[in-house]
Amino acid sequence: QGWDVTLLERAHFPRYHIGESLLPSILQILDLLGAREKMEGMGFQRKQGAYLEWGAERWGLNFGELSGNCSYAFQVERAEFDKMLLDHATSEGVKVFEGAEVESLTFDGDRPCSARWVMKSEGSNGNGDGNGRGAAVMQGEIAFDYLVDASGRSGIMATRYLQNRKYHKV
Repeated sequence: QGWDVTLLERAHFPRYHIGESLLPSILQILDLLGAREKMEGMGFQRKQGAYLEWGAERWGLNFGELSGNCSYAFQVERAEFDKMLLDHATSEGVKVFEGAEVESLTFDGDRPCSARWVMKSEGSNGNGDGNGRGAAVMQGEIAFDYLVDASGRSGIMATRYLQNRKYHKV
């Protein structure tokens, strides 16, 4: 689409992450990304439905009945799935920096416009605490027009700056 995209990823891939049971809507996203063929070739277990249990409530789902042309999904090993997506992003021209942790954001009014980052060596947490974890290798700042905060639970924008993280009461 002509965008110049840079991805700062705190971890080094592949990295352990608990497995994932995906939903059929992932197929449309993979199509949009141009990664569905790669996904299909990974050999993950296909599933045509799911069974959910929450307390006394139980639901059986047949994906073919719910999703029209998306009648299946996958049970994935997250380390492999995430690595495939990261490698695909690189193949599409995204500049990927693994081990780069965003430390802070700079704002122009309410708009984030740059991020200070620190690059850590693989297997380190960057604090040089003498427990086999090395110090930061390099640091810098990157300016941008748009920020997509995909920092998951840590939610840099939501927790550090907007302070609007809401948790479901259950």
